[in-house]
Amino acid sequence: MSYFYDIDNDGKIEELELSKRKKPCNSINFKRDDKYLNVYNLLSNEVFISRNLSFADLNKDGITEIYFISVYEKKVYLNIIEYDKKLKNKRIFVDSCKHFNGAIDISNNEILFDKNNIIFNLVSGFTIQPRKLYSYNYKNKILKKSPHSSININNFMIVKNDSSNFVLVTSNIAVGNTLSFETLEGIGKSKDPDSIRLYHIYKKYAYKYGDFSSYNILFDKNMNFKFPPIEYKGWTKMTTADIIKINNEKHIVSLTISEKDTSDIPIIEIINFQGEIIKRKKLKNYSGTRKTRLLRINKIKNEILIYDTKLEEIIFLNANLEEINRINIKNNIEIFGFKDINYDDVPEFIIINRNNLIIYQNDFLEETKVPIHFCGINSRELLVNSFKKKNKPFLSIEIGDSRITFSYVKNKIYYLRYFFYIVLIVLSYLFIIFIQKINSKRLEKEKEKLEIIVIERTSELNQMNEELKVINEDLNQQKEEIRAQAENLMEINKLLSEKNEEIKIQSEHLSEANSSISLQKKEIEKSHKNVKDSINHARRIQRALLPSSEEFSKEFYSHFILYKPKDIVSGDFYYLKKVNEFLVFAAADCTGHGVPGAFVSMLGISFLNEIIRKKNVKTASKILEELRAQIKVSLKQSNKSVFKDGMDIALCIFNTKTHILQFAGAYNPLYIIRNNELIEKKATKNPIGIFLKEKPFENNEIKLQNNDKIYIFSDGYADQFGGKKNKKFMSKNFKKLVIKTANEPFEKQKEIMNETIEKWRGNNQQIDDILVMGLNISQN
Repeated sequence: MSYFYDIDNDGKIEELELSKRKKPCNSINFKRDDKYLNVYNLLSNEVFISRNLSFADLNKDGITEIYFISVYEKKVYLNIIEYDKKLKNKRIFVDSCKHFNGAIDISNNEILFDKNNIIFNLVSGFTIQPRKLYSYNYKNKILKKSPHSSININNFMIVKNDSSNFVLVTSNIAVGNTLSFETLEGIGKSKDPDSIRLYHIYKKYAYKYGDFSSYNILFDKNMNFKFPPIEYKGWTKMTTADIIKINNEKHIVSLTISEKDTSDIPIIEIINFQGEIIKRKKLKNYSGTRKTRLLRINKIKNEILIYDTKLEEIIFLNANLEEINRINIKNNIEIFGFKDINYDDVPEFIIINRNNLIIYQNDFLEETKVPIHFCGINSRELLVNSFKKKNKPFLSIEIGDSRITFSYVKNKIYYLRYFFYIVLIVLSYLFIIFIQKINSKRLEKEKEKLEIIVIERTSELNQMNEELKVINEDLNQQKEEIRAQAENLMEINKLLSEKNEEIKIQSEHLSEANSSISLQKKEIEKSHKNVKDSINHARRIQRALLPSSEEFSKEFYSHFILYKPKDIVSGDFYYLKKVNEFLVFAAADCTGHGVPGAFVSMLGISFLNEIIRKKNVKTASKILEELRAQIKVSLKQSNKSVFKDGMDIALCIFNTKTHILQFAGAYNPLYIIRNNELIEKKATKNPIGIFLKEKPFENNEIKLQNNDKIYIFSDGYADQFGGKKNKKFMSKNFKKLVIKTANEPFEKQKEIMNETIEKWRGNNQQIDDILVMGLNISQN
């Protein structure tokens, strides 16, 4: 058996001839152009058990290594031969094995490579040998084995996945040497003497997964079952599998023929990577036993190809297991296989009979037939090699010990690519010339511009030289003037010395005066401290009169209060009082700020308590009327008085039983956010205090809905100066801010409003007290 491969990556094909002999030993002969280069001899009594040689460059040195499995002294080894003069062999111990009738009853079907991992199988016929899948990491030198079972893994494939690669068993057959625990337990319970005898013979060979069944198996990277093997019970059957994509996810497509489970009717299934059978179909019109094979998945069209060897037909199924096409390929087939001979990543279907080699293209619509003649086909193994030798393409076909090598010619249209290459080069050359001409014209224009600039700069330099001459003359003149001024300064210095004595005398007088000023300053600072302490005490009194956050949290589902006095004490205040089922709350802005505003605010709080508690007024507008009357009396206001102080206020009364909100306002309105829209209730344009055109306050009633958000405030926020043009923030911008932040939690709203006004104010002073209240009355 021969292999054609460029092992040393020098562009020349080497022929590796595998010679399987009993004496003196097996060997691998290295040849090039029919000349022997080297020979690797296996050890005496070492048995080559791989079906084929395998090739890979895992150490990334540019030279391909040769991989195969062998048995020596009842031990299984993975062999890695490096192609050099010594043909050094890295021998890795894999497992132990036994003999059957004095012969090795174990073989290796495939060796595959996944990054740094070498994945291979061991199968056996009539003895209990290590029937396992192995993974050896070339880099870390770690060997992993599949769980111990008696499943014969004939073929497998590597399934590349996004997160982790898997190994799918693509075919296995029940050979009937071992029993599962379940079957053995049934035999042991029998009263038949022969069954009891069989039980004692087989009990030491029982496995969780016996080989009277075949299975669908998916291994993870650690050679563990991704899901428990799916078992198909019965005698003499076959399971083959491949990978198909459904909705961009990989699934297993499996074809099984079972005497017990399927009554020799082929069954095709779609299985996800969790081991769940999501689709299943019986192929009733197909041949049974082993006459139907799952060929492969057409990756381009995502089609399932099934070959019925009895009918000699290729059947095409879609991902829903529906038949979409059927092609007859009656050619007295004896051996078939796949090989990608045109390097398009889609294998061609190759058939051998006693007279012809037939190659079907990827779509099976056309065939290429080559007359050949083998002297008796005594093997079922087909080895196909495609390679180049002396720049001539060759195809090598081997069946057992027979081999035919012939050259082949590809489609001549393929060579038109050279014409297209020439056309492309000519067009590229013309394009480069075109670009060069454009650049030349551009450079000429730039050169002309540079010449003009040089002339202009030269003229400017000449002009600057003339100017420097004039400046030099001026400097000489200034030098003479400085000399004269120096003489004057000497005379002035004498006069300064005399004045210095006079200043010294005056300094003594100033020192005495400064001591007196220091004493006065200390007295002023003491007075200022006393005043400041009094104002701070007034602030504590004022804060004590204001309702706490806990009181608001008790009555409202959620709330926030943005309270920013301009000075230590504030002319703005907020109010909350509950009387029976009525909840009264307000936001007020007293005339002025600082101490005067604070006095008026305390009057307002006191009068509101008196009106609501003692007079039991329950109408918002009447509360404002009473408040106005008491402010006018207490501040002795009349139309003739100069004292016009008072307050602007937004006052609400919420009935917790009817959910009706009353609102009355003196200049200050009410905003309600409902379903992301702002509802504004305007205030009466009269203050709380004396006013020339005095009129009654209007009372508004609103039926509140669930999740309505209420906003009352003073005018300090909208009147703050700032921004790029140093203008007021304005009410319209405040409305937009309220709408924009309404869906945020109240604490977040407060944070955004504070950051917004501070950014707007910038380096400007705060011109007035700021008060904004946001409230949500839960109706759940």
